[in-house]
Amino acid sequence: MHDAVARAAPPGSTPAQLIVRFAAKSLILLIVVLGISIVSVFRAPVTASEPTLRVIWSVASIITLFLYVRELRPDQLQKRKAISVGALSALVAWAFSVYLCFYLGVWRIVLLPWHFSFRQLFIAIFWVFVGYRLAHWLWLLSEVGVSEAEKPES
Repeated sequence: MHDAVARAAPPGSTPAQLIVRFAAKSLILLIVVLGISIVSVFRAPVTASEPTLRVIWSVASIITLFLYVRELRPDQLQKRKAISVGALSALVAWAFSVYLCFYLGVWRIVLLPWHFSFRQLFIAIFWVFVGYRLAHWLWLLSEVGVSEAEKPES
């Protein structure tokens, strides 16, 4: 098992437990983002498209996360020899995490000197944290899948 996965896992965890653990954390975070995005849609002006994009991307990330976790099952790993759509579906959630971290987070921090407010600073730090955590948990999830795929068949 990869060192980072071993550090993030409780002692004695099986790969299946780790998959459930990291997928659940990612899913909870995506549901929180979805809730924040839905509230933002109702509070934003009608012409604002960014909150609507976030809602659509949140839903797509939740759906593709389920497809990806389904591909990580041991019986699926043994059957699959080539890259499948389910394995590539994690890229949707990963791209969303990059969007959250860098566009909603870092870019707001870069623009702070021109219109500083503590509210904007806290919001930007929140999105950096959420985007980074989501990307980190997705990476750990993929590392568990890689370590399972590389196991010698017994």
